[in-house]
Amino acid sequence: MALGYDRMVLVRPGLIDGPRTEPRPAEQMFGTLLQLLKPVLPRSLQANRPETIARVMLEQALSTVLGVTVVTSDALV
Repeated sequence: MALGYDRMVLVRPGLIDGPRTEPRPAEQMFGTLLQLLKPVLPRSLQANRPETIARVMLEQALSTVLGVTVVTSDALV
């Protein structure tokens, strides 16, 4: 922001859901727990799909809205 750009987008996903090439047992266990609790969890605590994150980033890259835009985890569900 200090550089004075007309537009800046900050994308802040939470846990990114999806397959991994390397084993991450703790993340996998937490992801399974989040999936089970999804019906009762607020959107801000739900896992974000990589496809959704990519789509929103592309939409923001093509947007002409000036200023600072913050895309939080709950907007990526």
